[in-house]
Amino acid sequence: MAFFALPALSFGAFDLNFKCVSNNGGNSGICNTIQNQFKVSVSNGSNRVNFKFSNNIGVASSITRLFFDVPSGLLNLSSVAITGSGNGVSFSRDTQGNIMNLPGGNGIGFSSDLTALANSPTSQKGVNTATEWVNVAVGYGQGKTFANVQSALTGQNPSFRIGIHVQSIQPSGKSDAFVTFGDNPPQQVVPEPGTYAALVAGGMGLFVWLQRRRRLN
Repeated sequence: MAFFALPALSFGAFDLNFKCVSNNGGNSGICNTIQNQFKVSVSNGSNRVNFKFSNNIGVASSITRLFFDVPSGLLNLSSVAITGSGNGVSFSRDTQGNIMNLPGGNGIGFSSDLTALANSPTSQKGVNTATEWVNVAVGYGQGKTFANVQSALTGQNPSFRIGIHVQSIQPSGKSDAFVTFGDNPPQQVVPEPGTYAALVAGGMGLFVWLQRRRRLN
């Protein structure tokens, strides 16, 4: 019996992990351990792309600042909004004249074009539990689509990188910086059940048609 394979499709959403780019004294190497608990979910919205940051707590810590190193023209940086967050989380976009670079970013050629900061008290208002999150929505640049964003974020030499500053890392209370890298393969989000069912049904229909054609021949 012959079988067919459904094509690999992009369903408009994927996740990226972070890698440690600093290891401040006193953290006893915990930076490389804690990096696995941070994630940004990238999804296609209505004329904009959503970046949802989460902290799957293993080691107590708080995501307090977000950094975007964006290729020219990819996103509309005048169309930015903090569109949602978990209870207790509160972020604001930094004004154009107050954009700082990711700590440790100079050493990896990271240059911030857009940043957002947890409001005071910073660590308490940051993303510091597994049930908390913050979403940043940014408009697409002229003629750009979600596919352009995904391509820029992934691959061996990504032109688009996202960074986070994490504070109050226990047990030392120190802070560290983390960045997405293109060699982190994007984790494709599973399609909605209705979409997947339609793909399967279409494939089964083709399979039945091929079997009938073989019998006629």
